[in-house]
Amino acid sequence: MKANLKLCSVLLLLLLLVGCKQSTRPTLPPTAGTTPNGNEALPDPDKGLTDMNEINNTGSPAISTPTMTFTAAGDMAPTSEALTSTPKPHPPASTPTSESSLTPTPARTALAITSFTLDIEDLPDNGKRITFNWTTTGAEYVLLRPGTDMMFRYLEWGKQPANGSFTHDFLYTHYVNPSMHLVAKASDGAEVVQEIAVTWSCRYPSFFQKHSSIVCAAAPASESAAAEQSFEHGRMIWLQEITEYADQAPTGSHLLVFYDDGAFARYDDTWAEGQPESDPALTPPTGLQQPIRGFGKLWRENPDVHERLGWAVNTEVGFTSMWQPEYGYAKGPRYAYVKTADGRVLEVTWERYSYSAARWHEVSPP
Repeated sequence: MKANLKLCSVLLLLLLLVGCKQSTRPTLPPTAGTTPNGNEALPDPDKGLTDMNEINNTGSPAISTPTMTFTAAGDMAPTSEALTSTPKPHPPASTPTSESSLTPTPARTALAITSFTLDIEDLPDNGKRITFNWTTTGAEYVLLRPGTDMMFRYLEWGKQPANGSFTHDFLYTHYVNPSMHLVAKASDGAEVVQEIAVTWSCRYPSFFQKHSSIVCAAAPASESAAAEQSFEHGRMIWLQEITEYADQAPTGSHLLVFYDDGAFARYDDTWAEGQPESDPALTPPTGLQQPIRGFGKLWRENPDVHERLGWAVNTEVGFTSMWQPEYGYAKGPRYAYVKTADGRVLEVTWERYSYSAARWHEVSPP
């Protein structure tokens, strides 16, 4: 019995050996890494790594192992499971953005006044008709500033187009040879300015030779009956009438006080015929006099005038004076010129609505 068992074992072993020699290499279907003729193909550069679903717990790709099924001796038909790998698709490559594909911002046109001219026509009574012509680049609009007005010398007119023309009739100028300004404005607030001076004399000539003033007279020079008296510390001049503006009637008589320290004061003359000419109770020092009539009344009734002027040093003298006002600089002080008994010309200046800080100085000797 044991002999038979050993014999069976030997035969089984022989059968196994014979079956192994007769077995052939399993034929695998072509995969991504082989060609139909069995040759290995080069790796596909477009294939990605093994799909994450086929990664085992060790982090390595899971590969199917071929399974062989043994049948009866001589009929062994090995079967295999093809190795497959599912390539991981590449994400689409991003397309770099080229700077040249961006829409360029157009360059802003430089702000400039390319032309500015004036067409000038004379009008009656020293007026002028002026046509402004202009062209610009980079401007949103322009402003016109004529330099002729007394209160607002460069008053801005309303907005005008960037290119165009505008005509205006000027009835007068308050300044000698005024400048006309063109202001080009950009949308960001930048501006450029050009000006043209217009040859234009004043409507009312001065009664004396002025040297530097560019301001025109506000009225013709007016002659007036006058009187003058000198004092210890200044002088007084009486004018029968004063004209402030050409379109206004002359005002009543006035008393002008000129102090030696340069201060000036102006008062209405309130003395009238029939009133006392002097105060007999006042006795002047030797060689000095008490002023009379209009001068005397102001001197006696106004302590400030009395104390600052002192006593009169001579008697008053009558003569014909000249008075001429100026417009003044914009909203600044007013000016006027008066001729003295000895032919000198004095300039007086005061704030537009007050004589509290008025001053005087000599501008023309005889």
